[in-house]
Amino acid sequence: MNRNKDDRFVDCFKVAIDVDENNDLDIRKYVNKDERSSDEAKKLMYILNQYEYLSVGIKNNAYNEQMLKDAIFSTTVRLYEVTAPYIKRLNEPGQHGAARPTAYSEFSLLAQKWMKEGKGPHKPKKSRKWYQIKKSAT
Repeated sequence: MNRNKDDRFVDCFKVAIDVDENNDLDIRKYVNKDERSSDEAKKLMYILNQYEYLSVGIKNNAYNEQMLKDAIFSTTVRLYEVTAPYIKRLNEPGQHGAARPTAYSEFSLLAQKWMKEGKGPHKPKKSRKWYQIKKSAT
């Protein structure tokens, strides 16, 4: 799977990149009723849904966890770090009517597990960005 050639994935992923690069942007705002239907909120949900799907697949042995960890460890962990405030806010009581806070729970558990374990002997280069998607000039 080459995510860099999936235009929708790349476009949606840029929301997380923008949040990471802009300290003044509070990702939790996308939970608010007036922001939930914004393009940015929809893109954020799309990306998180993709990672939740992968996480559920790993949990149910549909995907090889070690292979995915070797391939997308840094991006997965950093995406979780960037989006954790959003996920936490989304799962607060009364936010979306759910009886239990379960939004992106498998993604959260997987990212936390990987953070605790570390990647292993292969460390990402310090000078490399956590994402490999080039932002187009707009």
